[in-house]
Amino acid sequence: MLGGSLRSGAETPSAATATTLDFRDFTRRSGLLKFVFDDAGGNTWRVGLVHQDADVQSDLNSLLGSGRYARTTALEGDDRYRMQLVTAAWEFGAPEGLIEDGVLRAYLQQSTTRQDTLDERGAAARPVSIERYFEFDQQIRGIETEPAPDADSRRAGAPAGCGHRVSRTAHRGIPRDGVETGIEDGNVTRVILGEVFPLRDFPRSRTREWGAFAEDSLRVGDWSLIAALRADRYELEPLSDALYAEDYPFANPVALTETDVTPKLALMYHHADSADVYLQYTQGFRAPPYEDANIGLDIPVFNYRAIPNPDLKSETSEGLELGVRWRGDALSLHAAAFYTDYSNFIESRVRVGTDPDSGRTLFQAQNLREATIRGIESGFEWQPDGRLRDFRIDGSLYIASGKNGETGEPLDSSARRKRCSVSPGGRRTDAAACGCRPPPPRPGTSATRVAGRCSSRPARSCSTFT
Repeated sequence: MLGGSLRSGAETPSAATATTLDFRDFTRRSGLLKFVFDDAGGNTWRVGLVHQDADVQSDLNSLLGSGRYARTTALEGDDRYRMQLVTAAWEFGAPEGLIEDGVLRAYLQQSTTRQDTLDERGAAARPVSIERYFEFDQQIRGIETEPAPDADSRRAGAPAGCGHRVSRTAHRGIPRDGVETGIEDGNVTRVILGEVFPLRDFPRSRTREWGAFAEDSLRVGDWSLIAALRADRYELEPLSDALYAEDYPFANPVALTETDVTPKLALMYHHADSADVYLQYTQGFRAPPYEDANIGLDIPVFNYRAIPNPDLKSETSEGLELGVRWRGDALSLHAAAFYTDYSNFIESRVRVGTDPDSGRTLFQAQNLREATIRGIESGFEWQPDGRLRDFRIDGSLYIASGKNGETGEPLDSSARRKRCSVSPGGRRTDAAACGCRPPPPRPGTSATRVAGRCSSRPARSCSTFT
């Protein structure tokens, strides 16, 4: 199979002004190449290659001459994104064999994000042109297996579903760079707002993640009981980075190794073939992200500094969710209410005090001993008939509130979101397409949605390699 798409566009005209002030041109390209074939043993092989890239050019004029941009005469941006994904899958098994149905997947993904910014301050006492450059590279590779035992093995006590996933991620941040050039005198400096460029805000790092799960279900009439158990291991290894050490001598990168085992239990009622009502209990685990554990940032002009936290602990959670799903011929609906208790909740960018030597205001990722997030989420998907059959209309609503259990203050990490979109029909490749919505309370947690049949993968992740 061979496919591709090309999208290009520009800014949306503003009804507030007769002429367009801000300009934005974008181009997005994607391509897919996929091979599927069966071998002599009746097993299926799938190999795929996906490429995506985007270019966005921005020219902002409405902000010029006012507020913090009072002396700015030009503000332009050039953003680029590139991603390549290679996947391979082997689907094996036989009805009369030990493994009735199984799959082994491997993948390699390389992504690059690049941002170039021009900030021209022609109305300043000394007119200058400031150019900034940032690039971030990330490589992810991993293997997944999901064997399904045959009926005899399940009757003998084997779980109905099991699997494992191993992944390794390399974070290679290219140094942030910047140069300031005098428009009239031509003098060049790499000291901007007190920062001496080039800089790297995070040390080069590697993360390794390992997860394994087992799941089983029991159905009696219209009721189903689903139980699952998942084990996770997370390793963070900061690499030797002379530039990071030179830029932030106060920061000592830390290595982390975290493990946890989390159970899930769901009770589901099936009404005919169109509706399900479920109640589920989940435990979650979230290891400290590398950007929280080892951040380094120091901007003298604004007098603040972000520092690593060597004592940052993993976040754990217990949650309850009550939900309903309904499926019709053209319309599907879902709604759920959730309540989640967190221990060692990871809150990024917490103000922790003042550095006694430099006077900088210090920010750091911190653990909150107790926190709660509660809320509701709902959504719909409509596939029209007739002339609109090639389009899909979907929307979602998510409202949540979070509270620091120690102080009673609201959490910055909880959010209120709503979305509605119209897109051409066809196979979706987001998490909802796989039958699992990411749990709304907390991004990054390993608490998987048993009732959504997505316990084989970490939350906020759903395979699109099928």
